[in-house]
Amino acid sequence: MYLCNIKIDSINNLKTIYIMKKVLLALAVIATVACFSSCKKTCSCTTYAAGAVVSTTEVDLSKYEGVKKCSDLPLNNYITAAQTGIKCE
Repeated sequence: MYLCNIKIDSINNLKTIYIMKKVLLALAVIATVACFSSCKKTCSCTTYAAGAVVSTTEVDLSKYEGVKKCSDLPLNNYITAAQTGIKCE
């Protein structure tokens, strides 16, 4: 009888360890998602005139509805041939 109790206890312990591993994995995934959701929410926009840098400003993406990336900003109007305009990165 004593031997059966030891086997049952060890099986219960293995189940507990398995459940704890799953819980820790779930917590790690949640922590990772939380860390990456707080990414940079500003862009550095540079104004060029005749190829020379005129100014550089930080633009807050939250001020623009539907904009998730710097390349989506309506300010990106850099004209390559004239090397004049605004470029956000």
